[in-house]
Amino acid sequence: MDKFYVALNDLQNDDNVCKLKSFRQHRATTRFDHSRNVAVCSYKISKKLRLKVDESALARGAMLHDFFMYDTKSKEISAYKHGFKHAEIAMKNAMLLYSLSSVERNIIYSHMWPLNITHLPKSKEAALVCVADKYCAVKEFFGKV
Repeated sequence: MDKFYVALNDLQNDDNVCKLKSFRQHRATTRFDHSRNVAVCSYKISKKLRLKVDESALARGAMLHDFFMYDTKSKEISAYKHGFKHAEIAMKNAMLLYSLSSVERNIIYSHMWPLNITHLPKSKEAALVCVADKYCAVKEFFGKV
């Protein structure tokens, strides 16, 4: 098994990451499933483009890119604030529980680029997750997953 799937399986079985299963994301998808979809999509794009990437960082960053524990439909946070702040919140939450590399932190922090124009992806891994996140979100929103 390659490094991507080892890292992915580790986080998929982590109790804290499994809490994402109780939050909806993009209609009928759970936040856990969305994160897994983004991870696998990022990995497939890297393989298709024959990019040499840190497979472990790619899996970990993708699985933790939406690591926030609130309902986006609640009144806790406005849609506007969520769009601009959830990447930062996810990164802070992940850093409390996991030892993250600089690549993993940037994947999480920059995944909403270009909405967060100053949160630039600084690696191939971060750029892949940024693209895969938008692609998966559109597919999930329209029920094509």
